[in-house]
Amino acid sequence: MNKAAGLSNAILCLSFLILFSSCLTIRPGSSKSGKNLYETFYVGEEGMMYFIKPLDFRNRQNEENLAVDFTFKYKDQVKDSATVNFTITAPKNIKRIEGMNFVAGSIIVHSKKPDMLFNESKADIFVSRFTAKLPLNELLSVFDSPTAFSIQIRTPSTGEKSFEPTPQTIKKIRKLNSSIGAVLKD
Repeated sequence: MNKAAGLSNAILCLSFLILFSSCLTIRPGSSKSGKNLYETFYVGEEGMMYFIKPLDFRNRQNEENLAVDFTFKYKDQVKDSATVNFTITAPKNIKRIEGMNFVAGSIIVHSKKPDMLFNESKADIFVSRFTAKLPLNELLSVFDSPTAFSIQIRTPSTGEKSFEPTPQTIKKIRKLNSSIGAVLKD
């Protein structure tokens, strides 16, 4: 009887471990889409939440980088705002931004004073993270523009800086337009 009880306990323990480890690999409510460009999440009555993964921009003049990601919800029509989070990697610490523009030809989408999330120092480089809200319909017009958009920020200490998309980012924006953009257009 002791051997049978021990075997029974071992089987029960093994079954529990398999069940527990399989639960850790499941990501409920999420669907990977767009070949690593974005993810979608079903959010019930509110439709779908979209997360566009970071897109890279560069200020070649000052050797600074800006990575921007977007989160927004969409159901039947565009009526929400988008949360825009961005990280600036630069040789100087950026503590405050007075304004931010997304510029594509004659289209300009403006955000006043994005909020700082954090600053950190890595060796001789500073990483500054900010967040802002933008009207989703205006942001989509920048994505949909035939010209690649740039991002301009204005800081009290350095004035205006322009960040241009990398060649890989331009390709990603085109792919996003053909996938997400096609779904969101009226």
